[in-house]
Amino acid sequence: MAHGLTSQAIADRLYVSRRTVETHVSRAFRKTGVSSRTALATLMARRRTGSRSGDARAEQD
Repeated sequence: MAHGLTSQAIADRLYVSRRTVETHVSRAFRKTGVSSRTALATLMARRRTGSRSGDARAEQD
């Protein structure tokens, strides 16, 4: 998802259904408090680089 893939593209790569991917994405949104793929990717990128400034909820699309 962080690479901009669609749910279907992720599903194809992982040999799972599109719905399975969408369920996992939805749960990630709920657990992190974000509401878009862009906000989730931004949050994950910041965590990888160690930059945790700002609240993820403020960055929602």
